[in-house]
Amino acid sequence: MKFDVARKVRVFNARFEFVEFELRGLSLARKRVPIPSDLMGLAKDPLAQKLLRSSSQLIDEESELSGERVTKLKQFIVKEYLINLPGYGTVILSSKKEKFQVAVNTLERYVHRFQSRLKKKLQQAIDRNREIVTAAVLPNVLRNPPTRWNRFLGENSSRQEVENILRSEMAYAFGNTDNVFQDMKVKAIFKGVTYELLSNPEFMRIASRAIPVLETLHDEFEAAKAENQPEREAPQS
Repeated sequence: MKFDVARKVRVFNARFEFVEFELRGLSLARKRVPIPSDLMGLAKDPLAQKLLRSSSQLIDEESELSGERVTKLKQFIVKEYLINLPGYGTVILSSKKEKFQVAVNTLERYVHRFQSRLKKKLQQAIDRNREIVTAAVLPNVLRNPPTRWNRFLGENSSRQEVENILRSEMAYAFGNTDNVFQDMKVKAIFKGVTYELLSNPEFMRIASRAIPVLETLHDEFEAAKAENQPEREAPQS
């Protein structure tokens, strides 16, 4: 492009950018299973009591499937590279952006491998916890089946009939991998700092306090403005 050196504009180059950094889909340890209320309080085994609450955990928080290590890796990246500006969002220094992107790519690869392992092991964990709860409440259910089951059971129902209904309800409550699994995604989106923000005294005060290593938060200089040129017609074929 041709430039008109007589026409100049002020341009700026901020030394940091806003960034949205998220890890989605990693909430299996917080997913809960709706256990029917009339089956509550029937478990005597301590492990079953831990699982059997008003809503039971899908998997134990201490399980390797909980994703705790993935969460810690994400938290490490945040602590290492990102800076919080209260009331405005999260920013990253331009000088740190390249290394941050390498760290994000590493996290994405780790999440992909973790997700592959998770799909294979999640159903096993669901089945195991379902069996723990089922075995814990079965003795009391056999002695005193919920009244709402009367429409399914006769006066002399067999043990197997009662157990079948219990297992059916537990299978429905716990579900399977397809019901609960959500693909995990790492997202890092950068957004430029506007000149209006850099002209805002309150923003500058907060940014200067949060980023004390920078003497100035942006560079500003004059540049020649491009000439307005009419568009040329495309050559005829």
